Amino acid sequence: DIMGIYYKQDICDLLHKAGYTSYNLQENGILNSAGWTRLQKQQPISWDTLDKVCTILQVQPGELFGYKGDEEK
Repeated sequence: DIMGIYYKQDICDLLHKAGYTSYNLQENGILNSAGWTRLQKQQPISWDTLDKVCTILQVQPGELFGYKGDEEK
């Protein structure tokens, strides 16, 4: 890993459990296909995507992501 930030949870799975699909997220203009793909691949996401996901799931960013410093990698 290059970045010390990592996914603690599978966000796509959490969205599915909350009743969201990639299709309805895209249809409602909440998340585009690139954003969904980044979540699936656990790649870095934009602040906008992070804000939307946290709002939908009613969670804090720290519940979804963690940070490993250099000594922990």
